[in-house]
Amino acid sequence: MKKNFEKPFKFKSIPDLFKFFRTEQDCIDYLTWIRWKGKVVSPFDPTSKVYTCKNNRYHCKNTGKYFNAKTRTIFENSKISLKDWFLSSYLLFSDVKGISSRKLARSIGVTQKTAWFVSHRWRNASDIPMFKELLKGVVEVDETFVGGENKNRHWDKKAPYSQATVLVMRERKGKVISQVAPNKGIEYDFIYSYQDKKIGISAKRTTRERWKQNWAHCVDLEVDVMFLITLGTDLNETKAQTVLSYQGWYIIVAKEIYDDNKYLKNIEKVFSSEKVKNSFLKFLI
Repeated sequence: MKKNFEKPFKFKSIPDLFKFFRTEQDCIDYLTWIRWKGKVVSPFDPTSKVYTCKNNRYHCKNTGKYFNAKTRTIFENSKISLKDWFLSSYLLFSDVKGISSRKLARSIGVTQKTAWFVSHRWRNASDIPMFKELLKGVVEVDETFVGGENKNRHWDKKAPYSQATVLVMRERKGKVISQVAPNKGIEYDFIYSYQDKKIGISAKRTTRERWKQNWAHCVDLEVDVMFLITLGTDLNETKAQTVLSYQGWYIIVAKEIYDDNKYLKNIEKVFSSEKVKNSFLKFLI
């Protein structure tokens, strides 16, 4: 009996993965569904009629060529089973710190060379445009810094920036996109376009000196309007006035802090989080 792939599912462990993909045929059926959603299209001629053949093969009428779900994918011409491919993807993308090719080789029972090939195939696949779909709903954005510090490097191996900045975007209960940010050494925030303007949003618990990095980022990307969202526990009148001296900047403070500090209410571009609604933000823009 074929599984219903339209029903959302999530693997919490390797046993869950094997419970869902019990056989190689389960993996083939899933790959066929995820690729064509029930209507097989020839990779050689999308307009051609397709005939279903034995052994999970299909025949393209216009070109006369045979193909299967693996054709023109990262799985094509690979002797590795789809069960091992799927297991490798789970191991590679579920581990926060990643996994080495040697450990992957031990986990799926292949040589280190084959594991290296598999991991690079998956990484290359992540650069395919079809995988870079627009995230929907509530999207969480944050940055992290990867790599050692210059003080621990040999004098002739020091880098312009100590660590690489990696920007991570997570669709709540959905997809995750991560990539190395081009502007290394700068804390990244959410930048988007609205009515031909670049709008920036920076959400930090405290401002400290981070607003200077935000400002450098805004100058680099020519941001028109910037919303600095913070709890406001370390925000005094002097710092608020300094931050707001930059054109197009607004500060949004937690309601409790805003209500307890009268001086914040007297500053023109400081608002309570209670007012943060789409209509209000559009009014400011």
